[in-house]
This record gives sequence, structure tokens and C-alpha cells, in this order.
Amino acid sequence: MFPAIDAHTALLLAGALVYGIVTTYYDIKTRRVPNTITLLAIAYAIAVNVATIIGIHATGGQINGKYIADQILNTLLATIVGIVFYYMDFAGPADGKMIIAYSMLLPVSIYHRGYFWPYPGITHVAVTYIIAYTYIAVKGTHNIGLTKMADKIRADILSAQTPRTFIYIIAFATILQELNRVVQTKLNSPVFVLLYVFALYHLLKKFKKAANAATIAGIVIYATRAILNPIQTIRQTIVFAAMAIGLQILFAPMQLILKESKGEKIPLALFLFAGAIVTVLLVW
Repeated sequence: MFPAIDAHTALLLAGALVYGIVTTYYDIKTRRVPNTITLLAIAYAIAVNVATIIGIHATGGQINGKYIADQILNTLLATIVGIVFYYMDFAGPADGKMIIAYSMLLPVSIYHRGYFWPYPGITHVAVTYIIAYTYIAVKGTHNIGLTKMADKIRADILSAQTPRTFIYIIAFATILQELNRVVQTKLNSPVFVLLYVFALYHLLKKFKKAANAATIAGIVIYATRAILNPIQTIRQTIVFAAMAIGLQILFAPMQLILKESKGEKIPLALFLFAGAIVTVLLVW
């Protein structure tokens, strides 16, 4: 059962629905989404928020400063994700703008389940790329064949990439744990961890110096933990080793599929729209 919603939430969700339908239509028909449509969606979201604030003030109501701050932070996080994905070649400039538009059209007020990352923009991106990669994986598996994919997985697991991945997981998982301990946020939520691992895996190729420095810092923290609590460290090491092999099994066929499908246009606007629908259904 969906909880009751106020006029502000209803107007934003209606805008997201219209925006999704229009962008999907253009993407399927012309393979491009005009920037004007996205800019209009952003302007609409700003207008709804401003009108809501003015209405509350005019009626003598109390403005929820935390909600406004959360909504702004949600958009800032989505903007960062859009920029990161642009540098990783996973999204073009227009795709990044659509991510930002959806972050403004999916209000924080729809989030009622604490075990999800509390900002719609982040969950929306994660869900969207799960849908997109599932589509690519199913299509690619059919075109490439299971035998070729199994050979790729075997070769990658036995290569030097597996111990390197193991070291990266130890380092960055340790940093994530320290951030969660110090800041005490929901950085350990499943959606965030998925996006975190996904982004790091590809950013390592783009910013090697920064990645190496962060890796050294993570290993030093992990070594300190090993001295202070060796039993727990051994248990974590076994888990991290399994994760390294698991990532190789996951990413090896995906790399092969992406290589084979390079240059193929996928309807990302459709996936963003589907991701928005799934996000609302998951957390509302």
C-alpha cells in the first residue's frame, strides 16, 4: 500500500512521469534527447520547489530546512555521479543532464525504508545501470556464446588481475569502513556499496596515481588492524578473497560483451525512465 502523498510530491512525480515518457519517445525515435526537454524538466522541478516554499511561507507554515538541504544534496550527489560516469565513458553530456533532472524530479519525501541509501538520485543511477547492464549481458551472451565467455572467465581468474583486485578490495573496503565509522552515515547500504565497487573498478583505469595513493593508505590501515585484531582480519581477508574472485567472474564476461558491442547505441533514456519507476516502487 502506497502512503498518502502531498501536492509537492505528487507534482514532482507527475513531472518525472511526463519527462520519462517524452525522453524515451525521442531516444527511441531519433536516438537523441534534445537538451531543451531536460532543461525544461529542471526548470519545472525548481519552480515546484520554489512555489511550495512560497506557499508554506504565505500560509504561516513552518519550512522544513532539513528536507530542502536533503533535496539539494540529492541533486549534488547525482551531479557528481553524472560527472564521474562521463569520465568513465559510461554516459555522454546529455545522459549526465538527464541523471540530474531525475534527481530533482524524484523527491526525498518518497523514501520511507531506512535500509536503502536515502537519496533518490543515487539509488536511481544504481538501478538504471543494473537494468542497462542486464540488457547488454542478455543480448551479448546470445551473440558471443557461453563457451567463449567461460574461457574469458577462466583466463582472468588465473591472471595477475585477480591478486591486484584482491589488494584493491582490501584497500578500498577498509577506507569505506573507516568513513562509515567516522561519519556514521549509511555508506554500508547495499545500493551504495554496489555503486562504490562499480565506480572504483573503472576509475582505477582513469586516475592511476590517485588510486595508487588511496590503495597504499587503505593497506596501511588494514595492516594496523591486523596487528590489533588478527582473528577478525583473517576472517575479512577470506571474505575479500572471495569477493576478488567473484568480481572477476562478474566483470570478465561483461568486458567481453562491452568489447563486442562497442559503438552500439542503447536506449539509455528508456533505462533511466525504467530505473525511476523501479526506484519509486522499491522505496515507497
